[in-house]
Amino acid sequence: VHHQTIPGKGAALCACAVRSFEIARLLGIETHFIRQVDARTIQVKEFKILEPKDTDFGTVGHILPLEWIDGAFVAGSLGRDFRSGKKDPRDFGFEIRKVPDDGTPLYWPEQRFTTKREDFDRPLTRNEATQLARITVEEEERIWRVIHRFNGGVSMVAAMAGFTRFDGKKEVGLGPRRRPVILDTAGTPDEDRFVLTSALRKGRIIHYSKEMIREIFIANGYYDAVTTARKSGREDPPYPDLTEDQITAVSMQYKQFADEYTSVNLDCSPLARAQY
Repeated sequence: VHHQTIPGKGAALCACAVRSFEIARLLGIETHFIRQVDARTIQVKEFKILEPKDTDFGTVGHILPLEWIDGAFVAGSLGRDFRSGKKDPRDFGFEIRKVPDDGTPLYWPEQRFTTKREDFDRPLTRNEATQLARITVEEEERIWRVIHRFNGGVSMVAAMAGFTRFDGKKEVGLGPRRRPVILDTAGTPDEDRFVLTSALRKGRIIHYSKEMIREIFIANGYYDAVTTARKSGREDPPYPDLTEDQITAVSMQYKQFADEYTSVNLDCSPLARAQY
């Protein structure tokens, strides 16, 4: 929680979430969305947090305690892992160990998990994730197929609005008959990393997402301070203040993305023609 406010950010996120839920509906993907209440509020179906003792799992809606993270481009933590040597580009299909530039398309979508109900999100192996969520490998694969289908719709609408989707994260539940259901919010500048396509084509990356704030905190040393604190078992230091210019820039870009993303006419898009 930060004591400063970014004007319009909540309304922009809400508008983008509603638009993404509309995309999911057109693609036949189940979500917990019911309706938009006001500029910053949506009504959703209630899902239970999955507990080890639950015996009704698969008959009522449960939230899986995982974050499902995907990537289609070199960006963010993946790019940092390449540069630090933590990950080898050859394991992702690249011919040599040379670090690919951020914004380079991956040869296949990256898929990984972290925990969601712990103090800090902890990376998980596939086996750890399926055990924690009490799902089979077949169910895990089914959920990924739904996620990639959803990402395709979000990416297409974002492209029509002038943006490229780099990566993102999802929260997922299982509904009756263990059907995958997209929960929380998705396809927003806080859950997904969008960049301006016209700049990307010229080799520049201009973020229209939470990555803007991340880059500020990396540049002012806060990221290093958090990393050091966690390694030594200390509490995270408080967030540093953003300048007025930084707040204005973030606010304007959240609003701009929301305006462009929600203005795409879905009735005329390939999504509308793909309903079944």
